[in-house]
Amino acid sequence: QGRMLAIDMHDKKLTKDTNKLMINKVYLAEKGKNAMYTYYQHDLDEFSFDPQEENVLWGVTKENKLAIYGYDDFKSLGSSGNEEEVTFEMTVIERNFTNEDTLRKYLRL
Repeated sequence: QGRMLAIDMHDKKLTKDTNKLMINKVYLAEKGKNAMYTYYQHDLDEFSFDPQEENVLWGVTKENKLAIYGYDDFKSLGSSGNEEEVTFEMTVIERNFTNEDTLRKYLRL
């Protein structure tokens, strides 16, 4: 059971004119399946996820900041409808992560 969307990513803290995020590669984790999927910029017109799972999406901005679309953000999308164009309002994190364990804890993986 999946849902397919065309997504665009924006920084939720910035104004609409300046908030588009340029991220070359993002990662989708499905917590319940212990699975991770990689999406490149050209794949985002066919972004798919399972709305029945706990999902989190993250990537690194050109400024080397972590951008996250979290579990609650995915829940707010609902579970029906395909081929919609959706803007993901990403949370850009201002801290540096020094190792994988710290990042995993932050993302609750």
